[in-house]
Amino acid sequence: TLYAGNEYKLQVCADKGAKNMDLVLHDLNGKELLRDESADREPTLMYKPVETATYYVAVQAPELNSGSDDAGVALAVTYR
Repeated sequence: TLYAGNEYKLQVCADKGAKNMDLVLHDLNGKELLRDESADREPTLMYKPVETATYYVAVQAPELNSGSDDAGVALAVTYR
């Protein structure tokens, strides 16, 4: 749940197994609201909802580094 009036920062950090990570924010119905497709292992989204509601976050690894079968990932959500 994200609350109206707060500004949220969603940030992912992946280990060296990942070459690229994507971060996507969806509303309750699955509609894509924001997407960070930067070509790095630390995508970030900033979002200030206009209404309090449930949202979903998707973290995707479209590309791993050569020789890697997996990657460790951390997700942080902060607000003010």
